[in-house]
Amino acid sequence: MSSEIEVLILENDLLVANEVEEVLRRAGFSNLHLGGNCQYALTWLKANTPVIAIVDPQLTDGRCREVFEILRERQVPFVVYSHDYLSTVERHHARGGQWVLKPAAKEVLARVIDVALASISHKKTSENIGRVIARS
Repeated sequence: MSSEIEVLILENDLLVANEVEEVLRRAGFSNLHLGGNCQYALTWLKANTPVIAIVDPQLTDGRCREVFEILRERQVPFVVYSHDYLSTVERHHARGGQWVLKPAAKEVLARVIDVALASISHKKTSENIGRVIARS
C-alpha cells in the first residue's frame, strides 16, 4: 500500500493504540500518526488530512469535539473507539462515525474500519482491510 496514505489514530492508552496499529499495519497501512491528546490532533490536522481516523473521544486533554467537526468537514471517515457510551451531546459531535465499544476483537475492529473505508473511493484500501479479517 502507498506510504502516502495517512491514517490518524487518537488513543491515549498505549496498549489499545498498539492493537489498532497492528490491525492497520496488517492491512498494509504504514503511514500511521498516533496521538494521545486533542491538541496533537488539531495541530496535525492543520497540515494534513488522513484517509481515515480511529478516535477515542476521551483523550488526556478532554473530548475531541473539534476533531470530529474537522473530520466531517473534510469528509474523512472515522471510527469512534470508546470504552463507554457517550452522552447525547458527545454522540452528536461524533455523529457520522462508525462506533466500536472497547474492548473489541481485532477482527471486529478490522470490519468496522472496512465499513468506514467503503464510504470513500479508496476501494483498494478497503480490500486490504478485508485481508486482515482473514488473517486475524
